[in-house]
Amino acid sequence: EERFARSFVRGKFRIKKWGRHKIIQELRLREISSPIIKLALTEISEKEYKSTLYTLAEKKLNLLREINPMKRKKKLTDHLLQKGYEAGLVFEV
Repeated sequence: EERFARSFVRGKFRIKKWGRHKIIQELRLREISSPIIKLALTEISEKEYKSTLYTLAEKKLNLLREINPMKRKKKLTDHLLQKGYEAGLVFEV
């Protein structure tokens, strides 16, 4: 179970660029216990996590065609929250 959880976290973060919230939610759906989830999340370094978040934000911002800056910001925020990133980090970006 632990090996699966660690592998799952690495794969979903590095390949799908999922945030912690979405990864935790998926692991809970698979009935993985909380201590193992916490242990598995140590596979993601904080520096790499923030770097990925900034990269995703820049990429999405370049794809948005919305002219209104408030709607543009809302769409970017919604996208990042849907990917599973924490609201505090999203608003910081």
